[in-house]
Amino acid sequence: MLFLTWNPRPPLSKCVDFMWLYEGEAPAHAEERILPTGAVDMVISLVDGAFESPILTGVHTRYFIIGASIQCSTMGVVFKPGGAVPVLGVPASAIANAHVPLAELWGGEARALQDRIVGAPSSRARFRILEDALIARLPRAAPVHSSVEAAVRWFGSAAPPSVAGAAAQAGLSHRRFIEVFRQAVGAAPKAYCRVRRFQRALARIHGPGDRDWMDVALDCGYYDQAHFIHDFRAFSGVSPTAYAALCDGKRNHVPVLD
Repeated sequence: MLFLTWNPRPPLSKCVDFMWLYEGEAPAHAEERILPTGAVDMVISLVDGAFESPILTGVHTRYFIIGASIQCSTMGVVFKPGGAVPVLGVPASAIANAHVPLAELWGGEARALQDRIVGAPSSRARFRILEDALIARLPRAAPVHSSVEAAVRWFGSAAPPSVAGAAAQAGLSHRRFIEVFRQAVGAAPKAYCRVRRFQRALARIHGPGDRDWMDVALDCGYYDQAHFIHDFRAFSGVSPTAYAALCDGKRNHVPVLD
């Protein structure tokens, strides 16, 4: 198995969290649940002819199911919240809860990019080709509203403000703040915060030490264990106990066994 990550250079580093490349054997199970992360992703097959162009995965507010075998030779991009808009040239809300071929946005340029990546002689060359192509797109799009980056920081803090409080800090009306945030990030602020809280719970489950579900719930900001389990099922389709038993170390991939 080969798994590599690549930290993009500026100015792309302002928009992209990291890029990755994976090559491995097909797992025994046929399908996997992919859990929501709050990020927009781009996925590129490294198998010639598998996809007609890279695929964009918008911000999801529940899990989705994909075939496990199609992930065996792929690379991708994980955008920072709000970072997809300057690169893709469309609001993140336009691809929310959807999978969209990049060719629908970039036309033949998307197909040419995939062909260059598949034909590249090394993993490093593939990362460079992808990085250069994304950087070349940056001057073509308007920047994200200045309040979004600050709001993402606020919502990621230990004591995040309410949506109304964040709107006030941003100097926007409640309605305008929600609209601006949804267009940039791909989900309304409240939904985004729920997904990020869920991700904190996953990190806690995969962290060191014993798992006590009540402790996990309270540490991650849930009212109680029942609230935690309800949210966990809504996002993952399984209970926390079932997730812990099924997950093999890939935090956001859960085998579908039935």
